[in-house]
Amino acid sequence: MTHSKLIAALTFTTALGMGAASAADLGARPYTKAPAYIEPIFNWSGFYVGGHIGGAWTNEQWTNTANTTVFGDLRPGQGFRQRNSGVFGGGQMGYNWQANNFVFGLEGTISGLNNKGTVLNTVFGAGDDQFSWRADWMATITGRAGIAVNNNLFYAKGGYAGVNNHLSVTDVLPSAIGAGSQTQWHNG
Repeated sequence: MTHSKLIAALTFTTALGMGAASAADLGARPYTKAPAYIEPIFNWSGFYVGGHIGGAWTNEQWTNTANTTVFGDLRPGQGFRQRNSGVFGGGQMGYNWQANNFVFGLEGTISGLNNKGTVLNTVFGAGDDQFSWRADWMATITGRAGIAVNNNLFYAKGGYAGVNNHLSVTDVLPSAIGAGSQTQWHNG
């Protein structure tokens, strides 16, 4: 009997051990549902502030308005033209309103410029008059109208632009040496 009790005890222990191992392998697994993808909805409405840097091209023109031919200078309507380029940069701020796919906005910018140049009057021989110019800052106020397509905005923009321009003339050859200058805001 001892032998059959031992076999029964081993069988019972093995059955318990196998049952416990099987139960651990077949346990309930947690169910997690992946979140649904939601396509973002872009809205261009709101206030914004930004910066910009770029290039600027300037076309300067001097036209004589007085009859100074007595002094050997240019006749009325004669003058000089010079083109130059430089770097400009600054900041902008604005506000956009979006209604359905239509976007409307208002923006203001202010920029510093580094455009300047000098021309010598050689019409009558030696360089008698030195014409100098400098465009040092500009500002714009513009409106925007556009159509939003997802995260893209196609728009047209237009409005006011102005630049601060400093002009000077220096008579560098004797006998009439002198200088004059004017700083003027030009609208566009």
